[in-house]
Amino acid sequence: MFLQFTHIKKYCRHLAQSQIKWFRKDPIFHWLDVESPDLLQIIKDVYQLSFEDYLKYRTSDEFVSMQHNVLA
Repeated sequence: MFLQFTHIKKYCRHLAQSQIKWFRKDPIFHWLDVESPDLLQIIKDVYQLSFEDYLKYRTSDEFVSMQHNVLA
């Protein structure tokens, strides 16, 4: 049983390391400093910008035509 636990622990750690490497390479992910005193404000600003982009995209011709094709 102990041997199985150590294998699971090892493979979980390996998977986490692989995911971190993969996420670092992708430009859509932005790493935040959790020690930053402005962390909450940064998160709010990013969320607000993302929401505004979503609203712009949702009313764009591209989105409307895509929605029409899906519903047709």
